[in-house]
Amino acid sequence: MVRKKAHFFVVPFFILVLIFLNGSGKKPSESFIYRHLDSLSWYTSPDGKTTIQLWRGPELGDSQDLHIGELRMKKGAYVKRHKHDTSKEVLIVLEGSGILTIQGKEVHVDAPAVLEIPKQTEHDFRVTSETRVRAIQIYLPAGPEHRFTLWKKVKAN
Repeated sequence: MVRKKAHFFVVPFFILVLIFLNGSGKKPSESFIYRHLDSLSWYTSPDGKTTIQLWRGPELGDSQDLHIGELRMKKGAYVKRHKHDTSKEVLIVLEGSGILTIQGKEVHVDAPAVLEIPKQTEHDFRVTSETRVRAIQIYLPAGPEHRFTLWKKVKAN
């Protein structure tokens, strides 16, 4: 119970650090942004095992410097090997477990965990837990998340 409550403080703090530092010491946006998450769309993958809600980024009319979203992957979900040419990816894994294969090496990931995947680094991920994986996904700068908007819009899962 204490561990779960800590996420409510640690995760928002970590996200704020990323937003305001963004690796350059500059604020990524000069505009205040407020969105209630219930007002935002979810998108589901063609196999129905992965959903994502886009919280902040160019798909919502924000600047190109940052994407933040919530990723939910069901048991057996697999993200095939890929890389992001111009963006680093940060995943804050809040629930579940899986195997990240990065540059040919397997890393067992158990929540809670933070992963930072450098740009131009091949990686894939497979859920191994009996329960879903739930993670906060961040791209610096934004860009790779555009593919999710091609998925089917759905209600929260």
